[in-house]
Amino acid sequence: PTTPQPPTTQRAIATAEAPATTMDVRAPSATQPIIDILPPLAVQRSPINGTSSTAAPESASEDTPAAPPVDISELSRQVYAEIKRRIAIEWERDRRF
Repeated sequence: PTTPQPPTTQRAIATAEAPATTMDVRAPSATQPIIDILPPLAVQRSPINGTSSTAAPESASEDTPAAPPVDISELSRQVYAEIKRRIAIEWERDRRF
């Protein structure tokens, strides 16, 4: 059985399968803002803090734990150390030739 698809996916599939003569293609004009041309995003309110965000995929489970917070300082140190290590390896490799 096929799973139901969100309306935007169904619209994209229908548009992709439609003949070129029936496609609704609107080119932006100098007076028309780009926001009027793009399709609207699905926005939902978060029950925790009331802020809006783009809708999550429907396949996501409600009981999945949230990702642990990331320490940006530690992550940047790890990235810097890895880049420094790779540069040292490349430098040694080039020095041998």
